[in-house]
Amino acid sequence: MLRDVWLDADAAYWLRRAAAFEAAAPRPGDHPGRATPQQIEEARRRCQETAAACRARASLTAASDQVFVDTLAAVALSPDRLLEPAEGAAAA
Repeated sequence: MLRDVWLDADAAYWLRRAAAFEAAAPRPGDHPGRATPQQIEEARRRCQETAAACRARASLTAASDQVFVDTLAAVALSPDRLLEPAEGAAAA
């Protein structure tokens, strides 16, 4: 379970999911079986929309990762700031 949480937080995971949905979308020349043209188009649309949602999630995840990295860098460069009282806080 912890592994799944970690993977879900990774932008690369969401990009791989997007690629998988794009690869799964029906293409011209695929054997349609008993599916109607409307069903094939609906399946293609669902795969494309899901891939777009995965790419959006990857973008959000990458942006939040950058904020996290920037915060860590700021703390690493000025660790003494962690010991300073917050503005407006009363001195003990």
